[in-house]
Amino acid sequence: MKRIILFAVVMVLCATPALAQVSGGHLYSAGLSGVALLVTPGTTDFTGLVLGSTYSAVPDGAGSAVLSPINFGEAVAVVPSNILGDLGALVLVSFTLPANLQGVVSGRTVGIGFNALSAAWGSTGAETNFFDPHSPVTVILDGGGSCDIVLGGVVTVPNNADPTDTYTGQVVVTASYTGL
Repeated sequence: MKRIILFAVVMVLCATPALAQVSGGHLYSAGLSGVALLVTPGTTDFTGLVLGSTYSAVPDGAGSAVLSPINFGEAVAVVPSNILGDLGALVLVSFTLPANLQGVVSGRTVGIGFNALSAAWGSTGAETNFFDPHSPVTVILDGGGSCDIVLGGVVTVPNNADPTDTYTGQVVVTASYTGL
């Protein structure tokens, strides 16, 4: 299989909990009082996956993920999503998740699922607070006003997937302040 990429895409900026959310497919900035939230997208890139196999990518607590099983050189590389805002702020984060990854050329699909070990949040390189991305989670921004989120997942590669194709999916991350 050539490559499977799961994109976490930019989301939401809110200056205070009382203001309405702003969301979209690109970065927004707001000239409001207080510090606006900025969500920087991350990626999860699976390579070398074998037809007819199922893989689980679990965040490793160090900014990446561990893939299993590994039989033929399969791999996963993760760039965490990052939320930047007020120091120590509580931020509610939710996800819109794909059920499948779509082949760029073939149009075929590869299954993607998520469970309680599919995501973790924390300071950069210390993402050890596991959660199921199907449900919103409240994260705490660290002393630098930051929080990283590592997103793994369970990938099921059907026998009819095109091994020369690249399969992609989009995850929408929404973040809003809930308190300081």
